[in-house]
Amino acid sequence: MLSWWDKDKYYIMTNNNDQSSGTKGCGIIAILTIITSIITIAVFGLIDLPQILKVLNISEFNNLMTPVSEITSDDFTAPDTNQLSTTSSLVYVNDYVIPGNTNQGIVISIIKSGNYRLEYKSGAYKTNPVDDNSWLTAIYVFQGTNPAWAGRLLSKADANIFADHGLIGSQSEATSLASGDYTQAYFEEGDFLTLLGADFSDSYSDNVGEVTISLFEVK
Repeated sequence: MLSWWDKDKYYIMTNNNDQSSGTKGCGIIAILTIITSIITIAVFGLIDLPQILKVLNISEFNNLMTPVSEITSDDFTAPDTNQLSTTSSLVYVNDYVIPGNTNQGIVISIIKSGNYRLEYKSGAYKTNPVDDNSWLTAIYVFQGTNPAWAGRLLSKADANIFADHGLIGSQSEATSLASGDYTQAYFEEGDFLTLLGADFSDSYSDNVGEVTISLFEVK
């Protein structure tokens, strides 16, 4: 068994045997202490860190830090607001055909409160049977079971109008222009909507064609 003195002798002997490695260890610790001190001082802007590191040939530390005084707004990327927008989903409800030759239109009922989209699907109507430049796709939407009139004309003030591109020279061009058109609004359960095409109140009877619209619930 080793006595306290023996332990001391053993400790001394062990350290004597590892004297070279101990010296190296002390040297490494000293270098790390110097580097740490340099970095600490540089943080407060008292010395030129890159220059000192260059002298010490420690190139891998050249980009270690950016002084606070050199940081600008360009270093920060603002969020892309376009990526923050949410998208809605559409739940198909039904298709409705609106004849061009009725001044009463069609009436649809809302069976559940929510946001709804009326979207043009297909078709066109012509207000003058002998004039090929009179194709229309415009749809007037009135809340209630009857359209509102201002004299012989539909009341624009009381209507929500969509797919309106005026008089078009051909049916195919009219449908192409209206493709993707829609109107969207919130309706209560039990609401009625009246939809019809545009013409003078007493001139619908000789109109030809029809428009189909799709109703979607917007989730």
